Amino acid sequence: MAGINAWVLSAASLASGIGLNSLQDVLPDLLTRAVGNTLMITAVMLAWHGARAFRGVTTGTTTLLVTMFVALMWNLAVVYLWPIPRWRVFGFSLLMAFACLLAGTEFLRQQQPHLRAAARFGAVPLLFFALLMLARGIDALRRTEIATALTPTPVNVATYLLGSVVLLASVAAMVMSVNAMRAAQVRELVYRDALTGALSRRGLYAALPRWMQEHQPGATIAVLDANGFKRINDSLGHEVGDRVLQALVECCRQRLPASALVARFGGDEFVLLLPPAIQVDNVLSDVASTFVQTSQALLSANDEYLAPSVAVGHAPIPAPDLNAFKQALRDADAVMYENKQQQR
Repeated sequence: MAGINAWVLSAASLASGIGLNSLQDVLPDLLTRAVGNTLMITAVMLAWHGARAFRGVTTGTTTLLVTMFVALMWNLAVVYLWPIPRWRVFGFSLLMAFACLLAGTEFLRQQQPHLRAAARFGAVPLLFFALLMLARGIDALRRTEIATALTPTPVNVATYLLGSVVLLASVAAMVMSVNAMRAAQVRELVYRDALTGALSRRGLYAALPRWMQEHQPGATIAVLDANGFKRINDSLGHEVGDRVLQALVECCRQRLPASALVARFGGDEFVLLLPPAIQVDNVLSDVASTFVQTSQALLSANDEYLAPSVAVGHAPIPAPDLNAFKQALRDADAVMYENKQQQR
């Protein structure tokens, strides 16, 4: 899953940074303050990088390497050139607060509905941590007696405790994200026809209640069947037949309004749900003629008698309930078969 590697590194980096930071006065400053603080900032930037990948935006490794270098130089300067402890704490806290704010807002920009819960779970602790780091920096400036970042002030204690919570939340967000992606993949397999990308029969019935609420009254159901499709499979093979079915779905997508639903009910039969306020006969005629032209182009090197046409039937859906839909489907199917017989 996109972003998961960055989050794993982020969790490891944050744990290492907090661990080194807690060993101040035990290990050298170069490890505890410079390297530890750099690892903490890097952890947040890795979370930001993962959040961008999570929503499909690529961030180059150069950005992360530059960030790590700048953070290291900043922390070295803070440790060796800025001897006043409270100003050191303020400088690091301000930088950390900005990084957390950047990462948290990036999580909140996730637009995919099935991933929003996981994104919020990753964002909220980061945003709270940003506020706490800002409070920590301000608190350090107000305290003339502060000796190190580990001076047990209430804000310092809360900062390290919440840092642990952020670490746990990052791991939880990873698990939630993986589960959400797997659930989405399963739904895609169940609700989408693998060949054409149209909805499957089950996918249409799953989308039906909400669609009916949004487009009733006045919705229409249409049934499309490719005449001559068996001749193509028998003469040219299933691979050519597959391309013909894909072309039919593509014609529907091009000619139908965006709110229409296209589903493959089986074989060469497709069901369309059309919103109100469109001229149904004209739209379906446009789909049929476009498909004939497209299929002829696909089969241009073969005998013209193989090029399929489309039998079409449609019926209004009188009410936004399943029984009315099924009756309208039967009516449209009957009209389609009459049209098919006429074309034969």
